[in-house]
Amino acid sequence: MLLIWYVNPVLIGLTDLRGSAVARDMLESGADAREHGAVWATDDVYVDALLTATGVPSLSSRQLAGPERDAWAQLDPAPDVIQISGSPCVLADRMPDLTTIVASHELDLECLTEVDTFTWNGEAKRVYEVTARGQSTG
Repeated sequence: MLLIWYVNPVLIGLTDLRGSAVARDMLESGADAREHGAVWATDDVYVDALLTATGVPSLSSRQLAGPERDAWAQLDPAPDVIQISGSPCVLADRMPDLTTIVASHELDLECLTEVDTFTWNGEAKRVYEVTARGQSTG
């Protein structure tokens, strides 16, 4: 029950996260991804929030579960953010369910094909479909 207490209920149900044209498109994308067992990945925490709010299965996301805050603050009082980055092609080779990448910048990789763009949080985002496997070198 403690995990539910820490979950932010504002992630689902407000303004752009559910009512915008982008969010409506993501609601459809989320339903399709869940039906086909597909997952997405992004390089932007604001897009992560959009994917969470619209039910798009994602490899990249804000982790809502964790240790009991007061006890952890005694061990490590510094707020930590962990960011893991890597090649989308390597990730796609290792995770066959990965079908879609949302990037904050242009990606020129043989394993990806740009299929869409949208604006989120005032910035252009590029949507890539994984179109080839076995393109990684790492």
